[in-house]
Amino acid sequence: MIMDKQRVGWIGFGAGVVATALMGCVMLIVRMAAGVPTYPELIANVLSANVPIALFNFSTGTLGEQTKPVLFSVITAGMVAVGGLLGMGYARHQSQTRAFLRDALFPAVRLGAIVWLIIMLVMSPLFGAGLLGRYLTSGPTRYMLTGLLLCGIYAVTLAGMTVTLRRAFASAEPREREVDERRRALLHNVAIGATLVSLGGLIVQVRRFAFPTHPGVETPDAGPTVAQEQARTIAATARAGAGGTTDPAFAAVAARLPVEVTDVDNFYVISKNFSDPVVNVDRWKIEIDGLVERPFTLTYADLLAMPNVTFLRTMECISNEVGGHLISNGQWTGVPLRAVLDRTGVKPGVLKVQFAAYDGYSTAIPLTEAMEEQTILAYQLNGAPLPQRHGFPARLIFPAHYGMKNPKWITGIHLTTDDYLGYWERQGWTDTAIVQTMARIDTPTRKETLTVGVETVIAGIAYAGNRSIRTVEVSTDDGESWRAATLKSPLGPLTWAFWAYRWTPPKAGEFKVMARATDGVGTLQTAETRSPIPLGATGYHRVPMTAR
Repeated sequence: MIMDKQRVGWIGFGAGVVATALMGCVMLIVRMAAGVPTYPELIANVLSANVPIALFNFSTGTLGEQTKPVLFSVITAGMVAVGGLLGMGYARHQSQTRAFLRDALFPAVRLGAIVWLIIMLVMSPLFGAGLLGRYLTSGPTRYMLTGLLLCGIYAVTLAGMTVTLRRAFASAEPREREVDERRRALLHNVAIGATLVSLGGLIVQVRRFAFPTHPGVETPDAGPTVAQEQARTIAATARAGAGGTTDPAFAAVAARLPVEVTDVDNFYVISKNFSDPVVNVDRWKIEIDGLVERPFTLTYADLLAMPNVTFLRTMECISNEVGGHLISNGQWTGVPLRAVLDRTGVKPGVLKVQFAAYDGYSTAIPLTEAMEEQTILAYQLNGAPLPQRHGFPARLIFPAHYGMKNPKWITGIHLTTDDYLGYWERQGWTDTAIVQTMARIDTPTRKETLTVGVETVIAGIAYAGNRSIRTVEVSTDDGESWRAATLKSPLGPLTWAFWAYRWTPPKAGEFKVMARATDGVGTLQTAETRSPIPLGATGYHRVPMTAR
């Protein structure tokens, strides 16, 4: 067989891509079956922890909850490319493969062993897994064995594909003993099939793992999910107590507004982790210590046995852009933090209450606010135990503040005199994280065309943390004039409010529609447009609307 070095290199690259893709399939299957973290996950967690806040905010604002799946996909693609480059180097350094074991398999196994050692001894500590994966909750043994399996799969596949591709694409000379044309065609088909199967399998596994089917989607055939039924029942009960409005405008646009209580499947999630922890509730506990008279440990059973409170509260991410959708409303049940702190006995001089989480996250809140009645250790959302991704077994609910101050998977509470700054605060985000007053236009959208002389309803939500909403105003002339919208009674003092404004386009053309809110203490929403960094986004939501 005659083959130039450049062709040999590309053959090695192709073989490396196929080998890495197959390895990736197995890696994800093991991850979903046994919980052993994947290499892209470890890399993603390090990148998430060290990315500049401007880039983090841009990606979150652009992709929302898809940020982590997209990052995982990009890293996985990079891993496949690196595997291809390793295959290219491997192929270029191999002589003619007259003996498969000696000339192809043994060098590939040697390469796989080197890769395994680099991953275990160098890359794993850099990615936070520790030497040989000692810091992983899945345990170092499973991590090392999984690594050996993956590197072995890579080595064997690389050797086999390299030999197959060489024979399939070699240039033939009549005087040499070559594969006949029929056999060459078969090898071509084998190579193409292996490539399609491995890459296709990897795409399928990445989609299953990183882009799982959302359980909260209601279909006409299946009807509402259990979570949606729970949310609707809670909303109906709260609405009966809160009263409503006789304005039929709300009924006209109800399907275009968010539901008043967000079901748990559709409640927004933003996390510093690529893969959030799965906590064993039987082993879980919260250690309360620091400047306290009686340090103690709180178990899940202890938490459930304490007197609880239940209330509706809207939560918003500090990365939410003006007009963004990283905001949800739910019913929370938990134990007032004050009851826990009273039990432990707070010593004089405490400035902050510091929280440590199972995933390494931390933050702190002032003691004065920690003692407020509606600051709770929550263990239920919408009447059911917290979902894993929302902080099971327990998380902090800290009204009036963005989500970053509501840590999940709490494992420690430490009382301190220090002005402690947590995970996001050390990266430049605000320490107070008080929710900015906001108003959002949900309908009509900029894609719709209105009819001149025909009434339409402009509607949306408004939110101001624990300050409530006093008024919402709408402008249809880019802020030249403002008119009051009708407010629907909120479901509670800590929830968002729904508003609606009837408007008839007077002429054809484009209208710059804006909305602004005034909070319950009489402070008008900030007009200045600012990005979420570092205090949370401000500015009026603007939606261009066209009438014909």
